[in-house]
Amino acid sequence: KIRLICTGNDTWEPKTVAIPLDEIGLATESPVRVILRHPWDECIGTFGCHDQVSVTLPPFRAVLIEAAAAEEAAPVLTNCAYTVITETDDGVPEQIEILRCGGGDIELLQNGTATFFRKGEPTDRMEKAPDEEASIGLILCAEKDHLDVQIALQDVNKPIGVAEYQYLLPKEQILQIVSSELKKSDK
Repeated sequence: KIRLICTGNDTWEPKTVAIPLDEIGLATESPVRVILRHPWDECIGTFGCHDQVSVTLPPFRAVLIEAAAAEEAAPVLTNCAYTVITETDDGVPEQIEILRCGGGDIELLQNGTATFFRKGEPTDRMEKAPDEEASIGLILCAEKDHLDVQIALQDVNKPIGVAEYQYLLPKEQILQIVSSELKKSDK
């Protein structure tokens, strides 16, 4: 009923693999839903049972792909790449983090039918030029007498770098604030 295909890419470049659906052992003549399940969730599409599906693998990542008859496939959201934060007992995503979305309706495909899940804003947390490294987020918050810095990383394997910066306070005042905060944290 369901086939899980585990593969990976051990190169620095994205790699495309072809999956011949009629050679993976699915005993069905009905349409086949193909879903990327790792490193994120993404509905690749619904295809004929004899089609060959192209899947692009991200650099240096293991990938888990699910293929199943469309009416028997596990629940999946369309029009976005996402990670599941919470889900119901029957596997329906409740709370998700959207990594990439073209905008428009995000639908839940379950038991062969599509239902509205939520509206998606154009988002691309994976957006970058082919020669750029993975992006990071940096949030600086200054309050009356202290400075908080929160670095938002998607995982611990991403490099941290600075393209440019600008002091919003005089350098001496920043050093005094940071020194004060370090002293408070030592207590």
